[in-house]
Amino acid sequence: MFCNMCCEKCLCVPSGTYGHREECPCYDNWKTKEGKSKCP
Repeated sequence: MFCNMCCEKCLCVPSGTYGHREECPCYDNWKTKEGKSKCP
């Protein structure tokens, strides 16, 4: 669910299966109320 939300909002997905969040600042900066990353 969150993968699709992040993809639609940011129009970008970091490459690979883990890490590389710097490729998509929106993907890395979108946080939950608790301060954790909303995007997996």
